[in-house]
Order: sequence, then structure tokens, then C-alpha cells
Amino acid sequence: MYQPNKTLLASLFGYCFLIKILPFVLMHFGMDIQSDATYPWTFTPLFAVGLFGMGLFKDLRMGFLLPVAACLAADVTIGVLAGMQYGLQEGLAYALYPGQVLNYLGLFAAIGVGLIIRRVRNVGTVLVSAILAPVLFFLISNFGVWAFDTYIGYPRTLAGFQQAYFAGLPFLKNSLISTLAYSALLFSPMGIAQLKQNAVASRSNVSAVATHKG
Repeated sequence: MYQPNKTLLASLFGYCFLIKILPFVLMHFGMDIQSDATYPWTFTPLFAVGLFGMGLFKDLRMGFLLPVAACLAADVTIGVLAGMQYGLQEGLAYALYPGQVLNYLGLFAAIGVGLIIRRVRNVGTVLVSAILAPVLFFLISNFGVWAFDTYIGYPRTLAGFQQAYFAGLPFLKNSLISTLAYSALLFSPMGIAQLKQNAVASRSNVSAVATHKG
């Protein structure tokens, strides 16, 4: 396990944050990207970063909190952006609606899959985890869309339930592709080497401070 330094943590946090708010920033400036055909919605590094942190970070709390904090910060920012047009209260309600509880539960479940990698780290476990994480999120979050999303308003019937999951398949495809791609990058020899380098740099900084104080 490795102790990443602040630079790596800030880089991962910032990238997750920027990728999540990007479509809403584009919409704020008038771009029409509502459909999946014009923008790759849910093409996100969040799950891969969660797997990476939970699988390899020495501090499990940091591995868990990093993607969650980035997601929450992005949702608040999205609410503020929407608030510029509709008012802050309505904007935050748009970004932090009741169904978001299940979205975060889905994110927690997806990140938790990284414990598989922490126990056994090889190509197989990374591959399985990179598939399982977005699938778990899809199953949990789309239940929230069916049960709580009044904007779309799926019927509270078996047909409506099936419709909600069928409509979410393009988003599942994007999150699967992105999680596999980002996981391949993060868990590659280059990604592991970067984490090791950051860990060594972090330990060196701590030692230098201790020596100076001594």
C-alpha cells in the first residue's frame, strides 16, 4: 500500500471535479448537449479513481473520501451554476435532489469494490472490479431514478421500472468504457510508478521536516 502526496491527491480530485461539472458548464454557456448523442454523459473517472484509492492507498479513508468529496463538490458547484439562472435555492434543489441519496449509495458501493483489488491485485481483479463498480452504480442509481425522479416521472409500475433501466443503458455503456479506460491507465506500470514516486516524495518531505525540527 502507498501513501500518495498532496499533489497526486489534488490532481485526482481536480480531474474528477472538472469532468463532472464540464457538461453543466457547457450548458450554462448555451451549448445544447442534453442527449447522449452530443455528449458522453457518465464518461467519468470517479469509479476508477475510487478503485485505485481503495485498492492501493495506505489510508482507506483517503481512498474512499477522495472521489466522494470530488463528487459532492461538483454537485454543489452544479447547483450554484443552475442557481445563476433559476435562483440559488432552486439550483441547489436541482443538483441535490432526493434521488441523489441513492446516487451516493451507488457511488459508495462502486468505490467499495476496490477492496477486492486491495485483497488480490492482478489484471483479473482490476478488470472484474472495473466492470462491477459501474454496474452496481447503475443498478442502485436507476432505482432512484424510477422511484424518486419526478422530473422524468416514470410510472411506479413494473413497466416503468423496466423503462427506467432500459433508458439508462447508454449511460451504463459510457461508465463501463470510462472505468475500464481510466483503470487501465491508473493501474498501469506508469500509474503505479507515479503513485510510488509520490509516496517516496511524501515520505521524504516528512523526513525533511522531522530533521529540521530536530
